[in-house]
This record gives sequence, C-alpha cells and structure tokens, in this order.
Amino acid sequence: MKNINLISYVIVFAILICLSSNQAFGQLKVKGETGKVIIGQDRLEDPIEDMNDTLTASIFGREGFYNAGSKLAFGDFGRYEHWGWNVFVGEWGVLDSDQLWLHGKNGFYLTYGRGENNYELMSFNVNGDRRLHFKTELFTQGIKIPANEQNQQNVSIIKGSLEKVNAIEGITYNHNFFNNKSRSTTSDTRSNQDNFDKESSDKTFFTDLDDELNNYAPQKNGFNANQLKEFFPELVETDKDGNNYIDYTGLIPVLVEAIKEQSRVVTAQSLKIKEMEVLVGDNSLNSSYTDSNFTTKTTTDTNATNSILANAFLYQNTPNPFSTTAEIKYFLPEGAMDSYIYVFNLQGNLLLTYTLSNNGFGSVVINGSSLSAGMYVYTLTIAGQQVETKRMILTK
Repeated sequence: MKNINLISYVIVFAILICLSSNQAFGQLKVKGETGKVIIGQDRLEDPIEDMNDTLTASIFGREGFYNAGSKLAFGDFGRYEHWGWNVFVGEWGVLDSDQLWLHGKNGFYLTYGRGENNYELMSFNVNGDRRLHFKTELFTQGIKIPANEQNQQNVSIIKGSLEKVNAIEGITYNHNFFNNKSRSTTSDTRSNQDNFDKESSDKTFFTDLDDELNNYAPQKNGFNANQLKEFFPELVETDKDGNNYIDYTGLIPVLVEAIKEQSRVVTAQSLKIKEMEVLVGDNSLNSSYTDSNFTTKTTTDTNATNSILANAFLYQNTPNPFSTTAEIKYFLPEGAMDSYIYVFNLQGNLLLTYTLSNNGFGSVVINGSSLSAGMYVYTLTIAGQQVETKRMILTK
C-alpha cells in the first residue's frame, strides 16, 4: 500500500513539473521559491500580480489584460442551458470588477463553529421561503428600504388606524435566539490526544459557547404575532414551518396615521370645549335641545364600542341668530359612514338634508332665504345613530 501511494505522489509531481515547464500549454504552475500555486495564465514578470507574494494560491481568468473573471466551482458545475452554474465563487462578471461573486444555485449558508457545534449565521434557501435569514442579532449603522414610486402599486392612504392601534397590545418578553438547541458533547476518542491540544481547546470553547448561547435570552419589546395579524395581517408573515415574522418597519406608517388621526380628534375636542365654555350660562343658546320630538345624544359617550360616535362632533352654527346664511361645522372621525346633517322645524318636520361624504373637519352652509323666520334644530347622525342635536335662530 505504501508503494502504491508513493507512486501516486511521484506521478502527480511529474505532471505538475511538466505543466510548469510548458509556457504554451501549462495552466497550473508552482512558484518554486514560495510554493505558490498559480492556476490560469499568469503574469509573473508583472508586479501587478501579488507583488509581495502574500497569497498561497492565485486563480486567473481569461478576460482582458488583467486575466479577469476567474471562478472556482465546487462539485459538478453543469451546463448553462441545462440549469447549471451550481456552486462557485469568483469575480463578478467577466471584467476586472474586483467584486466578489458567491453563487449557490439553490441558496447558501454562512456558518461558524466545528463539528456538532456548527452555528448558522445567515442563510438563503430557494426551495424554502426565499428570504434572507439572519440567525443572530444584527448591529448596523442604519437600514434603508427602497421606496421607488415606480415600484409602488395600488397606493392609498391608510385609514382607520387609530382604532386598530388601540386594540393591539405591546408586550415585553425574553427572546431565546437559539431555541435551546441540544448538541452532542461526546468526548474525543483519538488515541494520541496530546497531538490535538488545539482541537481539544476548541471543543471546550464551543461547548461552553453552546451553553452560553442557549442561556442567552435578552429582554425585548414587541407584539404578539397572532394578535397583530388579526388587525394588520399585512404585517405578519408565516413560513412553511409555522414561524411568524413581524414587519416592524411596516408598522411605522400605521402609527404615523394613527397619531395624525388622534391629533384631529384632540383638535375637535378642544374646539368643542371652547364652544361649551362660550355657551355655558346662556340657556337660550344651550348646545343640547330636548323635547318630545327629539332625543339628544351627548358627546360624553366613551363606550369603546361607540368610539366613532364619541369622537364625532357637531358645532354651533355661526352666526347665531342669523338673517341670511349660517355655517354649521362638524368633525367626523375615521370610519364614520352614512353621515348626515338634518334640519327640522320645532314640529319635527324634516326640512333639509345634507350628505357628508368626507371624514375630518367639514361644514355646510344654511341659506336663510329658503326658510321662514323662527327657531330650528339640526342633528348630526352616523350610520343611523344620532350624535348630537343643536338649535339655531333665523331672523328676517
């Protein structure tokens, strides 16, 4: 057996010598003074080729003056027309790009460790969910997400976000990044253990690291994916293994619109308070009107199921009394539908109807020329429910 191995070494060595001695034919060379392996057509006389002899091996391509575009394949490479290009690493493109190209037809994995203590840092699986997965915490100076308008389709403003945001709960939890993986800790059975001090040291290190990672569960703030999915299904994605992923950056525009919506409600409430302060003590212009023909819903309804009604406001017409025209202002929160302002006489007869089509602040104008002098009442309704009723006086 030893003779056979010796003969094999001699044959390989002879082939290398033949290749290195033939400049026209040779594509594999060994630099005698350094033992450096050269694959491809090199320019050893040119100092552009590793002038300090830092490298152990160099691979040159076939393109241009700098022999660019070299690639190293692993395993079968296959033909391009038969879905080849399996696994290789090299220079991007065929020019001297000086850019690394790492290619795996079905994906790739970035790992570290040894043996049973092999840790996955990053992966991409074409046959899986086709997402880039990081299996560790990511520290970066910033993340920017492409927002090219030409790639945005079916664009619309987010509506009704405040009620949904109020329904979800932020939670705090401890996240175990490595899911308490159980790894083998079998001892090394090699006889000459003294020759493997480094390997033994490495094994001890990675065994301790495994314990440390399994116990690493930092406190995080976030959301329950199932609850969030109920209100914002577009922000939660579940892979084929049942793992949930939350698009936390996608929640930012939702929160922005919720804050703006809340701000409009607060402004509407402030205007209502100011109006009540002006009208307090003036019974003739009191904002509530009640008799046998009308029922008035006050604006103090804070029932969660009637949040839309509670945040809708009807304001006193200005001027009041009026002789020609009067403006009636109102506020409709997000989600308000089938909204109307009705004008009645004191006998309860409906005189005027105004359809309110947009949410937010709005107003309607009453033309006094279509009415006789006297007192009238006007009512704001949403989805068939009365929000508030006020009265106004027309003089001639």
